[in-house]
Amino acid sequence: DMIFNTGDGGERLRIKSDSQLIHTRTDNTTRYDLNFNNTGGISNGNYGGILWTQGATGSTNLAALRIAYASTGQPDIVFGTRQSGGNSITDALRIHKNGDLSLPVVGSKIYTNNSAGNLTIQGGATYPGSAIKFNGGGNGGTGVMHFYAGQSTSYQERMTLSASGKLSLKSNDGLFIRPETDS
Repeated sequence: DMIFNTGDGGERLRIKSDSQLIHTRTDNTTRYDLNFNNTGGISNGNYGGILWTQGATGSTNLAALRIAYASTGQPDIVFGTRQSGGNSITDALRIHKNGDLSLPVVGSKIYTNNSAGNLTIQGGATYPGSAIKFNGGGNGGTGVMHFYAGQSTSYQERMTLSASGKLSLKSNDGLFIRPETDS
């Protein structure tokens, strides 16, 4: 093993004989443990990051985590994967500088790893506001979609769509349909 110590004799970094890299942290504080400094300029189309490869020479690209630089100084974070037998890395998920998420691969999906599980997308954190809950349809899942709207800290169900296509409105005021008017 190759061991790196600091002046006080404490081990800080170890490269093991099997190539595993171990960073030792002995305190409980807020800081970044790995820092990549770009001392040059940044411009659109350039990036920095981490690349995972395969093979004795690392000649087969597998996946990457990139910081996509922008001349504005506000980069995107990009997760890329090898999509086919080629060697190129394709964007699989991008977190845009404004917080938007995009899945650039055609046919991409967001799902849980359990067919009986559920996935909820909601507007707010403490006060969810509006939300949609998707239930899995296998292994005991109901396949029902739940629609919520409200202004409390808990979900207020307003409508469901069953696995058979039945739409159920949940309202004390009944169904209200208002035609759109020109303004």
